[in-house]
Amino acid sequence: MTDWLNAVSIIDIVSGTLTPLTSGFMADCPECSPDGQRVLFRRFGNGSEEIWRQRFDRSDAASALH
Repeated sequence: MTDWLNAVSIIDIVSGTLTPLTSGFMADCPECSPDGQRVLFRRFGNGSEEIWRQRFDRSDAASALH
């Protein structure tokens, strides 16, 4: 079960469908990339915070920015 308060989700404004983009870890502060292809978000885990990115279409795995 997803904890919606700790996940980044996408809402389809036409259908109203809410789809989780992240799961399995706490994430917040989503921001759209300038090209509109990715979402950047803050991820929490193991006592640290990192900025991660994920394609909106989930065609690749989320990755940390370094």
